[in-house]
Order: sequence, then C-alpha cells, then structure tokens
Amino acid sequence: FDGDHKKVKQLDVLVAKKMGFDVTMPITGQTYSRKIDAAVAQALAGIGASVHKIANDVRLLAGMKELEEPFEKSKVGSSAMAYKRNPMRCERATGLARFLMDIASSPLHTAAEQWFERTLDDSANKRLAMPEAFLAADSILRIMLNVTDALVVYEATIAAHVAEELPFMATENILMAAVAAGGDRQDMHERIRRHALAAGEQALLFLNRRGYAPLTLCRVCGHRFQCPDCSTWLVDHRLRGQLQCHHCGFAVPRPEACPECGTLDHLVACGPGVERIAEEMLTDFPEARTILLSSDLPGGARRLRRELDAIADGEADIVIGTQLVAKGHHFPMMTLVGAIDADLGLANGDPRAAERTFQLLHQVTGRAGRSGGRASRGLIQTFQPEHPVMQAIASGDASRFYEREITERERTGLPPFGRLASVIVSANSRKEAEDHARSLRRAATEDGDIEVLGPAEAPLAVLRGRHRFRLLVHGTRRSPIQVFLRAMVAAAPRPRGSVQVQIDVDPQSFL
Repeated sequence: FDGDHKKVKQLDVLVAKKMGFDVTMPITGQTYSRKIDAAVAQALAGIGASVHKIANDVRLLAGMKELEEPFEKSKVGSSAMAYKRNPMRCERATGLARFLMDIASSPLHTAAEQWFERTLDDSANKRLAMPEAFLAADSILRIMLNVTDALVVYEATIAAHVAEELPFMATENILMAAVAAGGDRQDMHERIRRHALAAGEQALLFLNRRGYAPLTLCRVCGHRFQCPDCSTWLVDHRLRGQLQCHHCGFAVPRPEACPECGTLDHLVACGPGVERIAEEMLTDFPEARTILLSSDLPGGARRLRRELDAIADGEADIVIGTQLVAKGHHFPMMTLVGAIDADLGLANGDPRAAERTFQLLHQVTGRAGRSGGRASRGLIQTFQPEHPVMQAIASGDASRFYEREITERERTGLPPFGRLASVIVSANSRKEAEDHARSLRRAATEDGDIEVLGPAEAPLAVLRGRHRFRLLVHGTRRSPIQVFLRAMVAAAPRPRGSVQVQIDVDPQSFL
C-alpha cells in the first residue's frame, strides 16, 4: 500500500469481519506476545478451578447421601467394597482440573523470561502446554456435562439435614434508641449463660474485627490515633501492646498519655474487637473455658491447630473468633452462635457487600447444631433488622435473598449482568493523583454501552503514603471494556513523576 498505514488497518478490519471477528489484535510479523499464551492458559485454568470446586462439592454431598452422579447398572463404584457408589466421574474431573491449573504456570514463565530478541523457547508452549490445556479443559467440561445432565438429588435427605443443621435464628433488634438508652451486649452474654454454659455445651461469639478496638481517642482533646501513611485509624491490639494499621503494618507502642495534649490515663478504646469480647467474657464468665481465635495472634498455624482440636474435643466452653471460624470446621458440641455487629460488612461500598455478608453469616451460624440431635440457636446483633440480608438469615430462606439480589443486579447492570473495571491513580501528592485521574477521564471516549464514573477519592484515600483517586468503568456484559481502557490510557498523557495507574478488570476489592 506504499506506506499507507490506514489501508493496512482497514484491510485488517475487513479480513477479521469476513472471518466473523469483531475485534482485532495487533501482532508482530513473526510471533505474537507470549503474554497471549499466558492469558489464554490462565482463562483455561480458571475453568479448571471452577470445575474442581463443583466436582468437589458433588463428592462431598455424595458422601452425605444428598445426591449422586449418574450411576449405570453395570458400573462398579468401588473395587474393594461392592456396595459403594463412589463419584468416579467427579474424581476424574478434579484430577484433570489440577493438571489444567498446573499447566498455566509454564506460559507465564515463558512470558516473564523473554530476552531482547525473538526466541523459540515458547516451543514447549505451542507443542505441549497449550494443546494439553485445551484438551484438558474440553475433557473436564464433557465430564461435568455428563454429571449434571443426570444428577440424582435426594430431596428428603437434604430436608432432613437442613432441619438438623440450620439453627433457629433470632434477630436482636439492637437499634440506636436502645444504645442511647444504655443498652449493650450484656443481654447476649446472659443468653449465652442460660443456653450454653448451663447445658454444658459450647457457644461461639463471632465478630469480624481483629484486635481490641478499631479506634483510640483522647477524652480531653479528642485526638484520634491515625496511621501516618494511610487514611485509617490505628487498631488497638492489647495482647501485643500496640496500635497498628491493618493496611500498611505501621505500629507504635500503646501510649499512656495523649501525644496531642499530654494528658495521662484519658485514652479510651472505642468500638469492639475480638480481644475486647474475650476480656468481657473472662470478666463475666470466669468459670468458663474461653478460647480466642484470630489470625494475628502469636503461635501461627500450630497454635491454631491445637486450639481447633481442643474445641472439637470439648475442651472449651466459649469460642470467640473472626471469620477464621466461619467455615471449614466441625464443632460437634457447639449449640449457640452469636454474631456481634453482624452488619459491619454492609457499609463498605462494595456492590457485593450484601452477598458476602449473607455468605459469612450463613456460614458462621451454621457452626451451631452440626452434629444433629441437639437444640441449637443463632443470635444476630444488628442495627438493621429489616435489611434483606438479616431477614433472609433469620428466616432461613436463602432463595428469597438470591432472587431479590439477582433482580437488583440485573436492574442496575451489575455483575453478572454487566462488567466493572476499577482504575486507581496514585501519587505522592493529592494534586498529582487528582490531576492525572481527571486527564484520564477527559481522554475517555463516548460509548453508549460504557459509562465512566469519577474520578473521586478512593474509599481508602491514602495507602502507604500515596494519595489515591478512582475511576469506575461500568459496561454491559458484552462491552469491550479492555479495548475501551486501552484507548483511554493511550489517549491520556503518560504518567509523570510519582504517578502510577492500576487497572483492575472485574475487581474483587473496592477499597
């Protein structure tokens, strides 16, 4: 075309359209970026992870006699025990899925080790890793289609297990008026005294907040202890004698005097943490054997394993913990669960906050009554008893919550009916971060299917000394968000000085 690059691009688009493709990707003359192999392998590994999870769930539920994968008349469930009906299809699927997930590391290493010239060290990817990844993905999907097409569900067994394991949920209507009138958690403590200790059974107090208190302030001058490098308060950790930032790790010894006004003995811890709950339990129930479980306590995994074994063996009366105790544990003697400040996770600006809070509360309240045959109970402390999450937990009607949540997401175009991307601009100064974020916003093209929100200060406005602004890109499920983001970044000025831009498509964190 005599150097006419526009004609080359037009030809590229025409050929792609003729072949049925809407999007083209520029590549070099002899080979393409090794990162494409890595991205494809990662996508296939994601399929493997999902299939592995589904197949494992089927295997676990088959062991509980709640469902079975298809079982033909001539099929042998176990070579050693003729009566067994092992879920062999799901066992094969998990094995292949692990193989598929492991393959993804090879293209990633190849992409990371490129030299300044075209090399042929990706031959193993082309000849082995990529074909095997596609073959493995195809195999596990075929296996799971076979399983799901004829899955046998034993509804009566499920109903019996639900009746045994789902604790009766009672919502504590602790509203602001009750707090203003002097109400506190003592009522819940008294319920624990009556329903657990008197019966010789176990109780769990759950609070998803580490440390002793989330805020320390001076009663005289009102000074609040804040992290010097983050826009967060320092958390009081009494057991370590420190005030610590949970985001950057900054810590200082817990002072006796206010650094602002110098007044002694007037520092007050505001709000509850698990250490504070444990302290109150030891004061109110000195005869009870109390164990505190938290990821930041000394002793590591060994200490945690010993304490979990002690709880399972009935060597504790009251267990206090964070989300560490929410799932994966079987405590046969636990009959009472109390969730303190259960609505903490509903106010963090995450579109999935309701879903995550429901999952967490459903899991933690499920710790009670897992052995069956014992009357069990769950208590939730909340300022929002009318919230759909609390209503669903109290009623045990998960399907109603799901229907409402999925309808609301479809109405607003949130995942899985839409897509989100977070663009975080950070810099050493607020002005640098804000200016570059605004330049990115101005560079965004108008697109009917894609909307750009912001820029605004990120929920965590300062992190590790860097000021942060966020743009949120919202599009339909089929919107080419990656193409839109590449165009926006290319059209905007290059980051200068201390400015950094982080792009997270389908973000898991909204901080």
